[in-house]
Amino acid sequence: MRCTRPRRVAHGRSSPGPRLTPGRLVPRVVAVRLLVTVFCLALAACTAQRPDRAAGTSPDPQCAAGKLTGAGATFQQNLQARWISDFTIRCHDAHVTYESIGSGAGIQRFIDGSVDFAGSDAILTGQEQQAANKRCTPPDGAGSAPTGQALHIPAVGGALVFIYNLPGVYSLRLSPATAAGIFQGGITTWNDPRIAADNPGGALPALPVRPVHREDSSGSTDVFSRYLSAAAGASWRLGIGKELPWPGGSAAATGSAAVTASVIHNPGSITYVELSFAAEQGLPTAALRTTSGTYVTANGTSVAAALSAAGAAAGQSDRGDLRLPIDYTPDDPLAYPASAVTYTIVCARGNGNAELLRSYLAYTLAQGQLSTRTIGYAPLPDPAVSVARRLVASLG
Repeated sequence: MRCTRPRRVAHGRSSPGPRLTPGRLVPRVVAVRLLVTVFCLALAACTAQRPDRAAGTSPDPQCAAGKLTGAGATFQQNLQARWISDFTIRCHDAHVTYESIGSGAGIQRFIDGSVDFAGSDAILTGQEQQAANKRCTPPDGAGSAPTGQALHIPAVGGALVFIYNLPGVYSLRLSPATAAGIFQGGITTWNDPRIAADNPGGALPALPVRPVHREDSSGSTDVFSRYLSAAAGASWRLGIGKELPWPGGSAAATGSAAVTASVIHNPGSITYVELSFAAEQGLPTAALRTTSGTYVTANGTSVAAALSAAGAAAGQSDRGDLRLPIDYTPDDPLAYPASAVTYTIVCARGNGNAELLRSYLAYTLAQGQLSTRTIGYAPLPDPAVSVARRLVASLG
């Protein structure tokens, strides 16, 4: 039986009908009650013919049912929480989880096959790529599926910022060489002449500098080290990577939330985190010096300016996936130099629930990009989004 709504009767304006008198009220009430009864019966019939949600269907054709698990970068933590909440409200037969354990641990879980996707601010190393490709290789007899490949799909843009706890100091500027000196232990007090040179006229306390770094294998550390290696040059001596040979005396904590809390509770502290953690706690962030000599703070506009060149390079990779090159010494005086792109790492083929994976990632690259600015991230450049969407649509 086809279910239709009760039709409304149109009344012409030229014939308003006879005026009701008290004696004619009862028939009209009976007619209204009859109409309501018919409508309720029709509504019940429509409800009875709805697909059973428990059977795994969804009212939205862009949704898919099932379970999807992810783990990795704490850089993505706040945005993944927003995306998952919004997506599962819309697609209520989907169950998506994301555990913020750091890029390194997330990559390892992906390689082990214990999660469907990993979040990472760092590109896979050669060894990690080999292991991830092996995980993504279909078993023997899987038809004509090609050799497995793990793909990098950009998730969102963001900014690595330096948050600090200096009583009475609400504006701080740092050159790359000064930041390198702070985190390598060469600058030990906040009124050091090198910090003062970046902040002329500013009142800096004679507090000890207490740098805090990530103890876990961290994509934020990778971005931090790549920025200082490029921008500070020979002044930076700790190398590049998700883990660094930190000097003795430097405080450490696991995860972005933990290093943020350490700064909040310890005057004189400074650390590096994704911008959303600073925004969430209302913490000040340092303005970073660019190659043109300007000092730029992180916001949606300055991050978008930094990522524009990376967007223009979208689709030029010969690896079949999308890795966006970041220029940590941009020529644009309004571009934030420590900007970054964080990635979703997935299998090109052989995904456990490919339909739900495509559905969720398609959401993050469409409606999901609209929510980025409100919580401290930046949407991907349009060219990158277009290529990323094609990659997502091809996942199997």
